[in-house]
Amino acid sequence: SVSAAGKLLDQMHVSMARLYDRIGEGSKEVIAEAGDVARKMTQSVIENPDALVWMARVRQKSEHAWAHAMSSSIWGLVFARHLGLAPDVMQTLAQGLLLSQVGKTRLDDDLLNKQGYLSAEEYKRYQKFVEEGVAILSRTPGISAPVIKVVEYHRERHNGSGFPKGVTGDRIPLLGKIAGIVDHFQALIEPKPGVQPMSPSQAISQLYAKRNIEFQDDLVEKFIQAVGVYPAGTLVELSDGSVGVVVGQNTDRKLFPQVLRVLSPEKTPLRKQQLLDLRQLNSNGEIQLKVARTLPEGAYDIDLESCRLQSGGWGLRRWVS
Repeated sequence: SVSAAGKLLDQMHVSMARLYDRIGEGSKEVIAEAGDVARKMTQSVIENPDALVWMARVRQKSEHAWAHAMSSSIWGLVFARHLGLAPDVMQTLAQGLLLSQVGKTRLDDDLLNKQGYLSAEEYKRYQKFVEEGVAILSRTPGISAPVIKVVEYHRERHNGSGFPKGVTGDRIPLLGKIAGIVDHFQALIEPKPGVQPMSPSQAISQLYAKRNIEFQDDLVEKFIQAVGVYPAGTLVELSDGSVGVVVGQNTDRKLFPQVLRVLSPEKTPLRKQQLLDLRQLNSNGEIQLKVARTLPEGAYDIDLESCRLQSGGWGLRRWVS
């Protein structure tokens, strides 16, 4: 359920903060905790992928690297589930993505905390975080080689433009390719401070434009199939002028998601928010409503966390039951 996903995310935040603070100690206890988080996330996504995605989108943003790693791992699990990967492989992917940012603990604070884009010289320094992360994990007992490979290859690109080695195509392992797509997607929708975030649908469009360039084309298309054209957390304006937030996918009709309507066609807040399934037909057998356009995050001062709280869980509990 959404409630269970929210509790899991709260536990994950605590665990990830502790993990990134203590990763250099090489503690078996810390590594075991990372594995436990990955296992719980994997099971949650297998049971209900939209619930964890939705809760991750409504949680308050954090500037910490581990928050990016945690969100990336959720997208990675949703993608891996769609691909039909085995649960143990999904868990390896999740753990690799959770640990993908540990090398940033070795970078200077001025580099990590800089607002906006980095200069060419700064970016070269920044790129070292992958090698630093691999070095930390390689000397940490209990981290498997496949997990380390996810970290090692998650910033490589199909055309060789990635780092740290600039490898191309099939020299990048499958889990590394998956990790690269979801890490990039997460960076687009929740970038570092000072960079304008994209809506999920805008990020999907950018990924699609980079297929067979930075990312393997069929994997990009399968990722879009997995998360939908309108991923959970996307603000949308409907064909009647009302506004809502996507809370779930209809796997058989990705263009017609489940939407929590929060504003009327006149753009005034609804006293009672409504959960809509855009697949529903009217008496003439026609689609009643469809997505007219996506909206930037924060449009009409809509706050995703407030939407969740104001809904009182009414529609969301029904949606995930």
